[in-house]
Amino acid sequence: MDTHQNTPEENTQIQEEPQGNTSRIIIAVGVVVLLAILVGLWFLFRGSGTNESVTQPNVETPEEETSVPDSAGGAVVQQPTTQANGEAVSVSSQSAGDSVLVSLATVSAPSWIAVREEGWILGAGRVDESVENKLVPLLRATEAGKTYEVVMYIDDGDLQFDHLSDALVEGVSASFVAQ
Repeated sequence: MDTHQNTPEENTQIQEEPQGNTSRIIIAVGVVVLLAILVGLWFLFRGSGTNESVTQPNVETPEEETSVPDSAGGAVVQQPTTQANGEAVSVSSQSAGDSVLVSLATVSAPSWIAVREEGWILGAGRVDESVENKLVPLLRATEAGKTYEVVMYIDDGDLQFDHLSDALVEGVSASFVAQ
């Protein structure tokens, strides 16, 4: 039978090991959180900052460009716009939710109906021809009591929604309050 008793130095050494493990765990968790933040930022900003040429939509009206801040709130980006050529949207107040029902969308070319809140686009749905009762899916649900705006963009020909390259139709918008 071993009757050896630990000296005070040995006791201190035994007690210090769990603290060393705790700091290693804290460092590991910190590294994982930092990596998660970096990956999230990469997904958020992976398409911004490119200088690709903009394909103008095939409409007979003159186009202009308006300045809008990029999604990071930084540099100003030029956004193509076009004047209405018979386009229109209509929407009524409706229950808050993860989609918006647009009562009428009148288009002259393939277009996107977008729902915005204070300039931020919550979702968009494509229409190739005029349509009644178009359901536009949202990335984030509307909230009761808040006002939202429905706007139209003429597709630039790639059939992919991009608010920076698709032309915003000026003067075509409708607002509603989510119930």
